[in-house]
Amino acid sequence: MIAIEGISLGIIYTNIFDYQYYFIGGSFPVGIFIIIIRIVLSAYGAAFGDLAGSFLKRRVNIESGAPFWIVDQLDFVLGSIILASIPSLFLPGFYFVPDINIVIFLMILTPSVSIIANTIAYIIGLKDVPW
Repeated sequence: MIAIEGISLGIIYTNIFDYQYYFIGGSFPVGIFIIIIRIVLSAYGAAFGDLAGSFLKRRVNIESGAPFWIVDQLDFVLGSIILASIPSLFLPGFYFVPDINIVIFLMILTPSVSIIANTIAYIIGLKDVPW
């Protein structure tokens, strides 16, 4: 498999088809099982990351609802990436660690979408504050 050889060599992929293992989990039927595991772990990781961010926010004495820039936008992404990476320690041939390109993409996209969505919700009156 190209993906396994690339990971063992530490190569960052340039071919979009190499990312199929991250988006569809690989070949059928194992790929379906892997992608379900990735989805569930990402969802729980996002929730735990958000809890950790809230815990940190309270320890720094920031009020509930007050902005805590960067942490508010990235805590759930980091939790999701960390928890979704754990099975790669136990199933290295089937489950892959998120590629650095995907991690960088998420670190840029997530705060951008969060800020834009919150601003739009504030402008149209769905939120009381723009954060």
